Amino acid sequence: DVEGLPSVDLRNVHAGSGTMQQLKGFDKNGDNKISADELIDMVDEIGKTEREKREMKEQRDRYRKYSGGAVGIIVLLILSTFAVSLCASELSKETHADHATLADAMGSVLGVGDAVAAVPLYVLAAM
Repeated sequence: DVEGLPSVDLRNVHAGSGTMQQLKGFDKNGDNKISADELIDMVDEIGKTEREKREMKEQRDRYRKYSGGAVGIIVLLILSTFAVSLCASELSKETHADHATLADAMGSVLGVGDAVAAVPLYVLAAM
């Protein structure tokens, strides 16, 4: 306890109604005066509130980093699933077409396409 120090009479304080309600909340004994002990409690409470705000901001920033990392991992997993599916479908084919050659999975040529083009005679004359 801090004895002998002056106190602040709340009836002489000119402040908004919200501020007065906050000050009255710190008046523990209800005498409409803020004593030195009550002032110390008020400063401690304000300091605690600021510390809590800072901790909440740090926690929010941490959650943002974690959620951003989680989204990145999810996107990477989706892309890898797509790539594996594409590779599996390509590997499961029995035939592959490369230009005009048709080959099986082992590389043996199954068939070759003929390059045939029909050109009318009047087009040949113009060439």
